[in-house]
Amino acid sequence: MLTNLSYLGQPQNFYESLGINNVYYIPNPSNYNNEQVSNLDTKNIVWLARFEINIKRPHLAIKAFSKVVEKIPDAQLFIIGTGSDSDIEFINKNIKFFKVENNCHLVGFDLETKKYFLNSSIHLVTSVSEGFSMVILESKSYGVPTVMFDLPYLEVVKDNKGVLKAEEGDIDGLAELMITILENEEYRKKLGKEAKDSLKKFNNDNILKLWKNLFNDIYQNNETTSKELEENTITYELMNVIKEYDNMNKYLLDKIFNYHFSIIKNNDRIFIKLLFIKITIKSSKYYDKIEIITFSSLLKKIFHKK
Repeated sequence: MLTNLSYLGQPQNFYESLGINNVYYIPNPSNYNNEQVSNLDTKNIVWLARFEINIKRPHLAIKAFSKVVEKIPDAQLFIIGTGSDSDIEFINKNIKFFKVENNCHLVGFDLETKKYFLNSSIHLVTSVSEGFSMVILESKSYGVPTVMFDLPYLEVVKDNKGVLKAEEGDIDGLAELMITILENEEYRKKLGKEAKDSLKKFNNDNILKLWKNLFNDIYQNNETTSKELEENTITYELMNVIKEYDNMNKYLLDKIFNYHFSIIKNNDRIFIKLLFIKITIKSSKYYDKIEIITFSSLLKKIFHKK
């Protein structure tokens, strides 16, 4: 049994403060490797989340945005997400109440978020709480600055790179930050570059190093670890794939990170990515040529005859 805990979220010192010392903090990796970034030359603001009124608080985004429009009449807010009929009705009522019908666009659910980020200069977050906030990572990947209420525990924005924070509930402060960004091109570009650059610490190589350190520490500090790991197949295979990572073609391995299901057959090992877990299986067959199999390629083989 593994006695060490790796938790994807809370910083390590949070647990150490409680007297729990066998903790490893490993953040989520970023799968956003976008080469395109926003030009940051529009007055567009994007808000993207589930329409959870008490948590994501889209109505506060509308209220703050209405103050932006008073100063910058051509500013535009794009609200992207989905929720219950009552949530959507509540959002529409707020759009009308704050008289921003001509500036606020309730887009609804759309998986193709790229076009909104590339055409925006600000990513607005009004949540009262967040987990790891992958949407902020996505925003950073497009070089779009984030404006939000301060969430002191949120690791992804602790470095304050490419992000401006207002005190919780300070609508005027939130609006002023957006106005400052939209009115100052040089500052806007600086924040955008900071946002993009800050994403590097969440890349796959850095995260894999943290996992490798975890397994190496477990292996070296427990006499029975080797046997226990072999009995725990998934953990053992996870350790193997992390050790093998440096010996594999990194371009190919990084490529399959973007798929929920994929297989790489390489030499005498088969690497499998299933959802967020990647495992490796030792094979008795030696593969001369690297082969990548993805879910989409399997479907093509099944439904498309040559």
